[in-house]
Amino acid sequence: MNIEEFLKQGYFPKELPPIFNSNSFANNYDSINKSWVKKFNSLSKTDKKLYNESLCVKFSIPKTGLARKEISIPNPLHQSHLSEVLINNYSLLESIYNKSKISSSRPIIDLTKNRAYITLDSYNQFIDKCIMDSLGFKYELSLDVSRFFPTLYTHVIPWAIHTKKIAKQKRNDKSLLGNQIDDHVRFTQSNQTMGIPIGPDSSLLISEIIGCTIDYNLQSKYKNISGHRYIDDYKFYFKSLSEAEKFCDYLRETLRSYELDINEEKTGIELLPKPFTPEWVIMLSSFLKNQYITV
Repeated sequence: MNIEEFLKQGYFPKELPPIFNSNSFANNYDSINKSWVKKFNSLSKTDKKLYNESLCVKFSIPKTGLARKEISIPNPLHQSHLSEVLINNYSLLESIYNKSKISSSRPIIDLTKNRAYITLDSYNQFIDKCIMDSLGFKYELSLDVSRFFPTLYTHVIPWAIHTKKIAKQKRNDKSLLGNQIDDHVRFTQSNQTMGIPIGPDSSLLISEIIGCTIDYNLQSKYKNISGHRYIDDYKFYFKSLSEAEKFCDYLRETLRSYELDINEEKTGIELLPKPFTPEWVIMLSSFLKNQYITV
């Protein structure tokens, strides 16, 4: 993956219609970047500060019911700089992703999907894996993170890459990859530390740094863990209710150590086996099969 491919396939959110694309920007990135550098070097110290940060263009799309999901398009200057840092250091990031044995959403390259990076599994494949994992267990723990992308604290990025202790000791060390990513993602959103843009593929790479690090912590504590994570959705399986409850408490504490909170309304422990298809779907299907069309 090179920077041109990343900007072409991973800049605009996938929710945008195909008429919107970044092909021209990606194809001419080298010359555009050189002109930026030339322009920046000609500015006074005061004027250079004007280029230190920018705001995303934001729009919302329907989610469920009256709820809406906010999507972001970062400024091309700062998004391209963030993209370069990620692409140039991808081998290191990949070593973090590979530590997780339970992530169904770690990034993989598949340009045939018209994205720079896609998740290892689709959400449906994640559910299928969880169904297989549930065999032989009595309880399912389901939970997700409350407003994961909007509340992700950017300073957590160096914590996940370098450990919290080292990151805090070297918070001003710009040679640390975590600090570089932290800086550049903040520059795309007016230097704010709360949240990362939703939409660009860069945010998948960043979110999985934290997600896979948390996975590794869970795996280290629970050697024979059964279950999977997809972005911020977790499903795990246990033989007893007490095991599920203890694990839930540990996961809650681990997420809090990375400034993340569980969505308590979507957290629950259910007795297995449970129907894979909701009862109302079965009833509706039976009703439709018994109906006859007459003319």
